[in-house]
Amino acid sequence: MKRLLLLTCLGMWLSYASADNYKVLFVNDASLTYNNGKAVKVGDTFTNVDAIKWQKEKQAIKVFNLTTKKQMLMLGKQYMRKTGMEALISSKRLSTNDFMDTSDAPKTIYEKLGSVFESQYDLLDPIELPADVELNDKCYFQATYKYGDTMLTKKLKSKNGNTVILDKSIFEVDGRQLGPRDITLSIEYVNKDAGLPIFVKDGIEVTYIPTNLNE
Repeated sequence: MKRLLLLTCLGMWLSYASADNYKVLFVNDASLTYNNGKAVKVGDTFTNVDAIKWQKEKQAIKVFNLTTKKQMLMLGKQYMRKTGMEALISSKRLSTNDFMDTSDAPKTIYEKLGSVFESQYDLLDPIELPADVELNDKCYFQATYKYGDTMLTKKLKSKNGNTVILDKSIFEVDGRQLGPRDITLSIEYVNKDAGLPIFVKDGIEVTYIPTNLNE
């Protein structure tokens, strides 16, 4: 009985999701088309997530879901190997931030830091991540990654004292603009008054999505 109820609920959810309407806000590749050959353009609306003919992994469109009233990023790499519905489901990754902590005990600094970053990001627009730790000139996150044969460390931006920002400025190091590429980050939390940095997370895969794929 429970299994039947679960399948019924899942079917209802899939029907609801498939009925969503999307409005195109941004396209990074002028050659991206629908299956009927028509170019995908800003201002278009569509309902079938399988209607787009993805040909490159880094083709990207930003859309506004007219049903949920939320923006989302669609990428070729998500859809080329899966049906559109499979991609929508798999892209809704669970985050440690999605779980409610029912414990009355105060969180340790390590627990707070462990809930900030996920394991993979698609970097097009700046990504703002809430952080339940102090963020200012003395307290901040820093990211280390390998670029060619060199290990580079970059201080991450923050705002409002509680939000860390992951954006394309990560490729600006010591006043130099580096050619952006896909990278893997290791994150530490620095408190200049506390001594050594605290390790937060490593193996964070960042896929760089160009604003214009044709450049």
